[in-house]
Amino acid sequence: MDARERQWHERRMGLITSSCLSDLMTKGTKGVLWGKTAIGYLYDKLYERRSGRPIRNSSNRNFEFGHINEPLAIEWMRENLPYTIKHCSSVEDFPEGVKFCDDVLDGFGDSPDGYADEDMVVEVKCLASQGKFEMIRRSTKADVVEEYRYQFVGHLIGNPHCNKIIYVCYDGNDEDDEFDNGDLMDENRGVVFIYDRSDFEGLIEECMERIMEANAALNEALETGEKLEQILNG
Repeated sequence: MDARERQWHERRMGLITSSCLSDLMTKGTKGVLWGKTAIGYLYDKLYERRSGRPIRNSSNRNFEFGHINEPLAIEWMRENLPYTIKHCSSVEDFPEGVKFCDDVLDGFGDSPDGYADEDMVVEVKCLASQGKFEMIRRSTKADVVEEYRYQFVGHLIGNPHCNKIIYVCYDGNDEDDEFDNGDLMDENRGVVFIYDRSDFEGLIEECMERIMEANAALNEALETGEKLEQILNG
């Protein structure tokens, strides 16, 4: 882990983040407002706040594949889209450190993948599954938003200056694939969907309220030693 990655882990430690906002929004059965998934996620955040160190994340093929291919996806955008693209992990674009937005809402942080023309936030997915990529190529905006709706909302919360989200799904390269010798910048390597802030009207406010309630519960649990489920569900 280099110094920039370590700094990024330290900054997001203990904060609710966009990538797990869907977990936070999970409700329980029989009218319970905070489900097991949401409570479990908040215990991870509580551990980080109490211990002062990040939760261990077990890497998987999808994560590693995406991490390796994200810079290629950004270059693909620069080659194929009519925008000025900044990559949030790039030393050239953000020399002070990996871009992390934690100054909008207490207890919340956001890590966008990039920006387009400064006022559009970028989310990149590099899928290890080629079949899923092929499915997405044939999908509508309404189809693909379902899987990442809350992450998109988190980006908009963390970046109030941005009124659009560009979602790029990129057909990444596996160095062990002897058959993949094509042009990595070919226009068919990527699929682009653009969403407006107005597409998430109402949901943004709902998520912000949930984040604030969760952050207050984390603070109370730290202070009192009480269980989160007791604080949140009574």
